[in-house]
Amino acid sequence: MFTAIFDSVNDMESDDEFVNAVIEELGRDSLPFDTLVARLRKREDLPSLTGTSNDELAIRLREELALTGDLWLTDTGMVIAIETMLDGIQLCHWVTSFELEHEVLEAFPDLALLDCDLIEKAPLADGGELDFEANSDLDLASDEDGELDFFYTGSPHWLRSIDEPSLVVLSRRDGVISVGPGELGDDGVREGEAIRQVFDETCSPGEAVDSIGLLLEVLARDPTLFRTQVPPIKDLCERAGLVADGPLIYLAGDEPGEGGGAMDDLSQRFDFDRCCEAAFAEVLAYLLAVTGNNEQADNGDEEQLGRVILGHLAHESVAPAVAEAILDMSDEHSPVLDAFLSRLKAAGLESAQTHYLQALNLERDGAVVAAMQELEIATRLDPTYPPALEELAWYVSDSGELRRADGLYARAGIDEDDPARAYLQDLLARPLRGVGRNDPCPCGSGRKYKLCCLNDGTRPIERRIGLLYQKILTFALRPQNHDLVRPIFATTEDSDVAALGGATLPLLLDLAALGSEMLERFLNTRGSLVPADELQLVHEWVHLGPSLWQVVEIDPGTSITMFDTVDGVSRVVQEKSMTNEIKEGDYTYARVVPAGTGFQIIGIPLRLSAMQRESLLDALLSGGGPGRLAAWVRSLSTPIEMRTFDDEEIVFCKSVLVPQVTKWEEIMPVLDEMFDRDLGERWRVIDHSAQHKMVRGWLEREDDQLVLTTNAVEREETILGLLMGAFDDLEIVEATRLDFEGARQQAQDEEDASLTPASPGRSLTEEEIASSGVQAALDRFIREREIAWLDESIPALHGLTPRQAANDPSRREELVALLNEFDHYPTAGAGAVTFDVDRLRGLLGVERNG
Repeated sequence: MFTAIFDSVNDMESDDEFVNAVIEELGRDSLPFDTLVARLRKREDLPSLTGTSNDELAIRLREELALTGDLWLTDTGMVIAIETMLDGIQLCHWVTSFELEHEVLEAFPDLALLDCDLIEKAPLADGGELDFEANSDLDLASDEDGELDFFYTGSPHWLRSIDEPSLVVLSRRDGVISVGPGELGDDGVREGEAIRQVFDETCSPGEAVDSIGLLLEVLARDPTLFRTQVPPIKDLCERAGLVADGPLIYLAGDEPGEGGGAMDDLSQRFDFDRCCEAAFAEVLAYLLAVTGNNEQADNGDEEQLGRVILGHLAHESVAPAVAEAILDMSDEHSPVLDAFLSRLKAAGLESAQTHYLQALNLERDGAVVAAMQELEIATRLDPTYPPALEELAWYVSDSGELRRADGLYARAGIDEDDPARAYLQDLLARPLRGVGRNDPCPCGSGRKYKLCCLNDGTRPIERRIGLLYQKILTFALRPQNHDLVRPIFATTEDSDVAALGGATLPLLLDLAALGSEMLERFLNTRGSLVPADELQLVHEWVHLGPSLWQVVEIDPGTSITMFDTVDGVSRVVQEKSMTNEIKEGDYTYARVVPAGTGFQIIGIPLRLSAMQRESLLDALLSGGGPGRLAAWVRSLSTPIEMRTFDDEEIVFCKSVLVPQVTKWEEIMPVLDEMFDRDLGERWRVIDHSAQHKMVRGWLEREDDQLVLTTNAVEREETILGLLMGAFDDLEIVEATRLDFEGARQQAQDEEDASLTPASPGRSLTEEEIASSGVQAALDRFIREREIAWLDESIPALHGLTPRQAANDPSRREELVALLNEFDHYPTAGAGAVTFDVDRLRGLLGVERNG
């Protein structure tokens, strides 16, 4: 429900003069949006409109409609004052004995519309005021599962006219609420149909809609509804095939799953208990009041209410949840949060939580120094408040105060193995004893121990590269930077994350965090905090993207000499662990950057196969932008689609044919003439028009049947056409088709089924596996692909075919390396499909060692 408070709020404050003019133009009627714009244009008492165009005025009106709680813009483009819609409304509710006993009325779903536009308590016709409160504040436990409910309360005995469980009606006239016994005067058919129509137009299957917003839309379209006593809204919804469940309405039988609403999402993410849920709801209600009306209440009342709100915010997770609810909806600072905090400040109220929220809002404007000051105040006011401690630790770490940052993280309860602390722990770890003051520092910086890590001295920039990368990564993941991150991840939104591959998501995150736009934003935003030497490095990194690097030389445990295949430069990269994982000649996707006196790799490097490096080279030479590289990264986890040499989908087809009249003595000579006789009564269907003879299918006589097998539907249809043209009495008695994955699975199933019960651990012999019909089809397909591959242009061979490379002394070494690379692929078993590398070597006449 609370999303309605913030969805359309932007960085403007409501103009009371403008809003009053709109209300005057509307009067007691509704007007089309364009008509209202035209009427406002004619007014002479709005100097702020001078010089504005009609389009600018329309934008201004939409902004004010979003900001004010007094007006409603319907989905059909009509504008109406909410007070006009609610004046004269009558809402019914079946009151329970529980409600009578406690002198309360449950607000949702039947009655909450009654005063949804009012900020202060509504006066009751019989005296006193109508108040809106949570069950936690009233010490009520009306819901068996302990969830949060809201109730209306009044002065003592305000329900005295209701003496037993029955129908009660609440009506509103000129802002005053009347309560009394109800008596249905209408069946509510019009109201129920209107509710269902708006629901169908605004809510998707499986979703729930905010009941207040839906009912306001219903009334705005037809203000004559709910003017008589009709059945309660819950009953009307039930008749319309809907469920009114608290503040939500959804389709019957289509209940939203867990986290069906934003409130539920936040409750689960921040692990709210019932008390925190109630506190969070109260803060949101106060925010709604502040957004809708900036007039100050009586100072005493304002201070008292403010203290209550500070108490709600003091629940550990409430302030972070409020910040997420408001700030995650925009890339900029929130005027709602500004108004909320200003209201409390004007009443002389502050807390660790208010300064924490102010810091988050200031960060959105890039005012990081002021934000850090707010966090310092927050941690002084409450030295044990984890959200402020963790947030301040981030600022302190960025500024270079590593030991203090680690201490703040520890006080916030952050584990040592958390990435935010892990880099700090590594840098703060004391070197081993026994190192002399003038000895080289064990950290590997090349400086003397006394000038480096002894006595907690300043760490050289070479040792802080990992920490600097972590600073950039943390900044990139802040909500205000989602506009740069989302496009990089756009291609994975509909993907199964588990199927993307272990490196895909980290590689994409690197592209987003280390892109030039993100780095420039980091410099502009965090530059006033980051140490000068780190700042200088980031300036150098801005225009350095990843590239395709070849390993030229390895100094184990120390460095790697790498050659950039795109720019043609060589770099000696300081790297320890990677020297044990790669070998000379390997190709790597990496981002090599200046790092003090040398070069280092930042982000995730990736060792590439021959095909991967060629596709990366294509991406880099086509501009190498983040979007193009993101597509390349995504392709790494895209399953390879198996197709024939003629680009047909692989489908293993088998047709069994029986001649009805023609004798086999007549059939076999014709088959010999049409096709190539193989062993025994078996024929190969060969395409002699191809550059190299291509087998398109196989025919075999089995008793009195002719069995056709091939690996593409198109091929099967062609061969069947030839057979039917030669023999008009052939009848197809059996036909099966399996796609590629289905064929692989069947081959594996056949292997499993062949294991005898007497020897459960026995493995099949190659002969037994080969005897499988499907496996044989797979093998034939692979042999066909191997033959075809010999004459295909291979990017890893600079466009040459394997046959051409084998005959070219200058390229033969590259061919040998490519075939050797195939040897690293996992060994295939039954049901698997892969090239036989030794068979390829034999066909090409090359040895493993060249």
